[in-house]
Amino acid sequence: MRSRVVIPLLALLVAGFAAPALAQYTEEEETEDHRLQDEQYYKRYAEQEEKQAADEPQDEAALAQAFLDKADALIRDKNYRSFENDRYRVQADDPRLDVKAVVALLDGFRSFFDEFWSARTEPRPYEERSRVFLFYSYHKYNQLLSGDWQRQMVRPKGHYGSMFDAVVIHTDSDRPSGLPNTLVHEATHQLVDQRLYLEGGRPSLWIAEGLATYFENTFMDASGTFEAGVIGGKQISVLRGGRDKAVSNARIRTKKVRDALREAATDESALTFRVVAADDPNEFYGEGAFVRYDVSWLMIHYLLHGDDGAHADAFARYIGIDARGQGGPDLLFAEIGMTPEELDAALQDHLKTLKIR
Repeated sequence: MRSRVVIPLLALLVAGFAAPALAQYTEEEETEDHRLQDEQYYKRYAEQEEKQAADEPQDEAALAQAFLDKADALIRDKNYRSFENDRYRVQADDPRLDVKAVVALLDGFRSFFDEFWSARTEPRPYEERSRVFLFYSYHKYNQLLSGDWQRQMVRPKGHYGSMFDAVVIHTDSDRPSGLPNTLVHEATHQLVDQRLYLEGGRPSLWIAEGLATYFENTFMDASGTFEAGVIGGKQISVLRGGRDKAVSNARIRTKKVRDALREAATDESALTFRVVAADDPNEFYGEGAFVRYDVSWLMIHYLLHGDDGAHADAFARYIGIDARGQGGPDLLFAEIGMTPEELDAALQDHLKTLKIR
């Protein structure tokens, strides 16, 4: 989940929906992305957001700078490392990480993202340097989020805040091999916000989470080349010594979304319509969020690549509509020239064609 104000978090990767409350690195949790974390995190901060909305307006620039200053102060310790280029500054207190490799991954992804969208629409100019804070210390990460999360609780792995243009991740929330995917997911939220929706529009939730999951699961080879439409992991590591290359849990996710579409075939309304219409965070990140995440991902993959790319131009046009705050189910289905029932059926057929690296 992306955050436009002070802190509801950014979502993240992989599949399934049954993470255990304790052990961080079990096989079951490895199939879990940030859907459950998003749901609980959103509930945790809902009352705080309502209170902030009722308070007198505050200086956003001052709030953003205060957040960045706090993050910068918290992350510095004996394990502190940083590296930057023109587009990213990465700061970490995780002794396992190669911060140069993190910057290289993010920079390569940003180039790929710009190239990807330049062929489909006109990304807005944005040359600011994005801040990335990678906390190995959960205590410090928890302090930054002003939370009271305990180790035995399901808790957020990371978030992107558009107000302060920064990504913050707890690097020890899952296996190190998941971090490249996490970074790409979070970076997608930032780039969608700044390159496609810079005028202040907020992506519909299914687009925000679907695009982040789409790029998270886009295959990247060992040379750092992303392959659009190819599903798989990242064949690189951001750890010192190059251990633990990132893998994708897309096989588990596709099985779950296949089951969800089959079950939905007996419902009165099409599953795709319900996902697009769920733009209230309480609904989208509430019960059954795993279905909305995976359907969003599959819809975007289909609209970009299905039927030999026949729907890609229509989807790019819809992105522009959504960026102006005019999106919604009726406009989406009118733009792509399909009914919700037809799209549900098309997704089931599209699943049969997917190959996962």
